[in-house]
Amino acid sequence: MHDLFIILLSFIPALINVGLFIYAFYFLKRGALVNAFALLVFSCAIWQISDSLIRFTDDIETASLIYRVLSFGVLFLLPSSLHFSLLYIDKFNKNNPSFLLTILYLPSILFYLFNLFSLPKGYFISDEFWHFMYVPSGAIDNLMLIWLGILAIFTSIILLTYCYKIKNADKNKYKGALLLSIGFTIPAFIGIFTQVIFPLFFNTEEIPITTTFITVFSISAIYSLVKFKYNLFGFSPYSISEKIFDSISEGILITDVDGMIRYCNKSFYKNFGYKEAEILNSPKLKFMVNKESAIQFNSYLLNSSSLNNKNIELQIYHKNGELKDVLINRQPYHSITNEIIGVISLMLDITPLKEKEQELYKI
Repeated sequence: MHDLFIILLSFIPALINVGLFIYAFYFLKRGALVNAFALLVFSCAIWQISDSLIRFTDDIETASLIYRVLSFGVLFLLPSSLHFSLLYIDKFNKNNPSFLLTILYLPSILFYLFNLFSLPKGYFISDEFWHFMYVPSGAIDNLMLIWLGILAIFTSIILLTYCYKIKNADKNKYKGALLLSIGFTIPAFIGIFTQVIFPLFFNTEEIPITTTFITVFSISAIYSLVKFKYNLFGFSPYSISEKIFDSISEGILITDVDGMIRYCNKSFYKNFGYKEAEILNSPKLKFMVNKESAIQFNSYLLNSSSLNNKNIELQIYHKNGELKDVLINRQPYHSITNEIIGVISLMLDITPLKEKEQELYKI
């Protein structure tokens, strides 16, 4: 009965994270933020499954093999947590994503390869309560623990700092960020003390309970994502009749009050050559509009005084570099309390009309 309890202590949370992964992968609108969340809960589930299998096995050799093969779960959980958090608070630098992604994930890839080829000097011991426990030892294990600890502390700091900065701003934003901060900080600091500080600085055995508590972060993250992030301005692509938008041949772009792109219909991607991952959750159109148009477009989208002047002509670059003339019609999106909380823009490609107009001028 005791063995079953300690196995289920990790296995039940693993099932929850598998369910969250399936939900994110198949039911949420795909983008950088959702992809980071999917990696987060997938890594979390793998870590918890690894713990369950180690507690279930009868010999140290098998426990060691399971740990080495499935250690990417814990190694990728904290980088993906930081990645998700930066995207959630819109602080991830999309101008140079490769550099940031390399900093976040390359150390974990190297540590996983070290584990896979048995380079760390750590070993498993038999424990009366937990069955088998991994005892970190040597420089690589110590570096790995320090790296994971740094990621956990840094993620907590940026989330808590963000909460403090926006505490007097949008209430929904603050609630979502606060929930995310608490959901991460509690299991993170439990893990830092029980599985990093105690074994590293006090030379004691770790207490492997973080795998259970980390599901608190998974649940708070999905709730913040769905309730406060995607519904921050009162709608999601699924609640505003996505099928109708996708049936329209002209591009439709939806931004929130911060100018972040939250939805584009299929025609937008087709007409301008971009993919969802390059557009969603990105700030306005700064990377696809020339500077003069960007200033004009940003002011036009977010300036409530322009409600009586809803049409604007701009030149926008297609992904292939082709310059397109676009007529944009802006409609404000209102909340239940009639507050402007988003902007819906219909983008009509008038390049052929402009070309014919130029031809007429030449006659």
